[in-house]
Amino acid sequence: MLPSRFTVRVYGILRNERDEVLLSQEQVEKFPFTKFPGGGLEFGEGPEDCVVREFEEETGLKVFCSKHIYTSGFYIQSALDLEEQVIGIYYEVKLLDKD
Repeated sequence: MLPSRFTVRVYGILRNERDEVLLSQEQVEKFPFTKFPGGGLEFGEGPEDCVVREFEEETGLKVFCSKHIYTSGFYIQSALDLEEQVIGIYYEVKLLDKD
């Protein structure tokens, strides 16, 4: 059965000077998973605003989007809700200056 609705998820990819990538560990119900920091797009919000908000909520870090990396171009069914099709948007993010 195909999903009846979409969910748009927006993620930030932050690299340090050693080219290491920041990942987050989360758990929904009994399901642990590793992902890039980010989350669900809210109504009235643009994807870049979403990733900045979600990144700060999850990591405490203030970032800005430096470039769009990828938007999913194929069918992805949500592992957490079989009624949802996931659209993933990925941005490279950079830390804001602390000044």
